[in-house]
Amino acid sequence: MKRRTICCLAVLGGSMMFLAACSNNSKVAENSAVESKGDGKGTAPSSAAAKEADRAMVRFINGTTDKKDVAFGDMTAFDGVGDRDITAYKELPAERREFKLMTHAGGKEVLATDSEGLSAGKHYTLLAVADKGGKATLHNISDDLTPPDAGKAKVRVINLARGISKIDLYGNGGKDSIVSGATLNDPTDYKTVDPSETELSVRNGTSKRNSVPIKDINLQSGKLYTILVFQDKKGALKTKTVEDVFSAAPNGVSKANS
Repeated sequence: MKRRTICCLAVLGGSMMFLAACSNNSKVAENSAVESKGDGKGTAPSSAAAKEADRAMVRFINGTTDKKDVAFGDMTAFDGVGDRDITAYKELPAERREFKLMTHAGGKEVLATDSEGLSAGKHYTLLAVADKGGKATLHNISDDLTPPDAGKAKVRVINLARGISKIDLYGNGGKDSIVSGATLNDPTDYKTVDPSETELSVRNGTSKRNSVPIKDINLQSGKLYTILVFQDKKGALKTKTVEDVFSAAPNGVSKANS
């Protein structure tokens, strides 16, 4: 009887610690600004500040091969964004309007539309992509920017390579994939991982012969990474990485120590 009581108390204590960590991470996500580095640069205000201003935060990834503009209703949200380029988060009205993907020159032809209701204080990534037939489409993704637990990182993959149906992410020398089965134009969920000092690589299948290194990246604790994979004009795989970090690191650890 005593042993059962001790076990129950241990489980309860572990549950309370888990709930406290989740609550602390949610508080950080609500009240801290998001700094984006790597190929996506800029600082977005905290969710709490954006919510109070009735604003949402949207960044645009142009996964097509030409400059593009994006309108949100009657306003220009993004102008002249280059091919495979990534913007910083931009504050937009928390309303339901139609996103319109347009050519940057030559009459502002509307190539694709997507009607979205943006929620105040939320983060979104708007993707302009081309399907296998080359037709441009828009996808709006709600970003779950919750900090990882202390001592952990988070990573996701966005496959923009039209000729490749699935992509896996590996740590060099690792036999098991970190993220597997990233399908075309469909971002994976963030996966919590241990910080890595080894170079990462993406593969089309399990063979190392198809491996493409991701240069200048180590997964660091307290940070979230979005790895974009696309093809150049010759069909070779290329990558870009967006690194997001909160101005206050999870569980009260200062950013300098994360």
